[in-house]
Amino acid sequence: MRLADHQIQTITTTVHHCLDEQAQVKLFGSRTDDNAKGGEIDLLLYAESKAFNPPLTLRLVEDLEHEPDLSLRLEAFTSRFCRLQDTLGDKLLPNLLETLQEPKSPFLVNLQKI
Repeated sequence: MRLADHQIQTITTTVHHCLDEQAQVKLFGSRTDDNAKGGEIDLLLYAESKAFNPPLTLRLVEDLEHEPDLSLRLEAFTSRFCRLQDTLGDKLLPNLLETLQEPKSPFLVNLQKI
């Protein structure tokens, strides 16, 4: 695994602080290969707790200016969700449709096929 001890400690501490002490962190991707170079740090998190506890409400959103921790969590969640959508739309879905020998189509047409 190509992570320094201080990186592992920072990641673990942050996950436990933001989620819960029982949360588990799994590294995957190119950083698991000791012979590779570079690469993003790809993490999979397992947690029993919910991302927003208490649940996210309109009142909490309206008060984000006074809740910096919640604001940061919401920004991180939104960013990751958008990345997930982009990955699904740009990579996974086109590869799946190509495997199924479907003709290439615009994104919205592809969505209707699944």
